Amino acid sequence: MLLDVEVYERLIDEVAVIRELRTAESQLDAGMGIPHEAVAERLGERLPV
Repeated sequence: MLLDVEVYERLIDEVAVIRELRTAESQLDAGMGIPHEAVAERLGERLPV
């Protein structure tokens, strides 16, 4: 099977996103999530208003 370079690169990108989502879901299941409020507070400390 032959794939156009753009199609191949898009497929590789999609696989990377799927792997990242799987990792994130595993981390959330393990209780490694950060509450929205905590993230907003941290960002507020780092970013100028």
